[in-house]
Amino acid sequence: MALDAVRRGSHRQVVYLTDDHQAIRKYVQPIFETFPLGCIWSSYDLVLYLFVRHCDRMIVKDVEVVFRDLTAKAVNEERQRGISPKNQQIWQQRLVTYTRKLERVAQVMKQLP
Repeated sequence: MALDAVRRGSHRQVVYLTDDHQAIRKYVQPIFETFPLGCIWSSYDLVLYLFVRHCDRMIVKDVEVVFRDLTAKAVNEERQRGISPKNQQIWQQRLVTYTRKLERVAQVMKQLP
């Protein structure tokens, strides 16, 4: 569907939004590596993008809360499916990574007119 939308010209590129990293590895990434359709984003990426676009109306602490909520939801889903604690640690690391990205983005955005 994404390929058809880009091919027909109704969209120049697409953003594929998913937090299912198994699906990304097995399905989405191979397609995006072959066809230059756009990019793959996680929910964290979307929130960070929204912060960049609307940083004058968003508070860094609120974005951090959203990141923590995303992580808590993902970890809870992992537990319910009986996934290993290693995967839970991966989600915690994503939280740390995106919190650092947010800090860097916020610093840069403060310096722009």
